[in-house]
Amino acid sequence: MEFRCDQGYAILVRCMDPRLEESIQEFLILNGLVGYTYVISLAGGPKDLAVEPDGFTANQIRVACRFHEIRTVFLMSHLDCRAYGGNALYVDAPEAERALHLGHLEDARQHVLALYPGMTVVKLLAVPREDGTWEIEEIV
Repeated sequence: MEFRCDQGYAILVRCMDPRLEESIQEFLILNGLVGYTYVISLAGGPKDLAVEPDGFTANQIRVACRFHEIRTVFLMSHLDCRAYGGNALYVDAPEAERALHLGHLEDARQHVLALYPGMTVVKLLAVPREDGTWEIEEIV
């Protein structure tokens, strides 16, 4: 996966969970996004946009778009998110946890596109690895 913001800026809507920090920084560096990305960090990340289409996250996206030419919005959710109850709620059905995140990512994507029809919106899911790091998957 490679994204470049050679022209314009990007927005990353992510969870504020500090366990993701190293993997997110690596993602930003590898994709040339450092210095070109507004980071909107809140519990559950894109969940807010999925359930409150005109709420805090939508307002933050509007503010960023007002000041810079935003070309791409990255929506990043992650498994074992405490805003969703964490893994403990999904011990017997891990596929349900993934499905819930994917549903919210798609809802959030649709809300961004309703605000900005020409925007590129990329859905990302961070999945924990056994070594404690996170793999960031693009969801297509």
